[in-house]
Amino acid sequence: MKYTLPTLTLAISAALSGCATPHSSAVSQPVVDSPAPNVAQPLQRQLAEGLYEMALSPQGDALYVASAEGFKNVQGGAVYTLDPHTLNTIGLTHTDLKNFALQLSAEGKTLYVSNSLDGGISAIDTATGKVKNRLLFSERNEKGRPYGGPPAAVAEQYSLRWCGRRPGANLGG
Repeated sequence: MKYTLPTLTLAISAALSGCATPHSSAVSQPVVDSPAPNVAQPLQRQLAEGLYEMALSPQGDALYVASAEGFKNVQGGAVYTLDPHTLNTIGLTHTDLKNFALQLSAEGKTLYVSNSLDGGISAIDTATGKVKNRLLFSERNEKGRPYGGPPAAVAEQYSLRWCGRRPGANLGG
């Protein structure tokens, strides 16, 4: 196909004229967003080493966090009491055993903490932060160690306190 110079010039001018013509459009109104729903932002806080489980009080005014406080050259553990709205520390209980799983009593007055490395469970008074009772199990596995694992269960209506793994139970770990 053969084009003459005037035809080619006309085609190029038409093509370029579209680029040179100012683009006129109606001025768009800014989009007004409706107020965003009040979404709480997640809180984060660096607390300690060896954190395991948390339990929220029935009243929602205290968040308990079990800590083994690390394992190298560290004896015992801690249970932190935090304000659940700010994550500020409002209480701290140091224990002579490492803490893993947590379970609150129905009324929230006693916090049961598994001390599974020692084969035991401790009962902490939530009002004072003091360990008020402890039960150490004498059963050991074939290696002579307590049955480990962090689960803790409380069935107060039967006065049952259990911590760690039962012999032969497969609890996923």
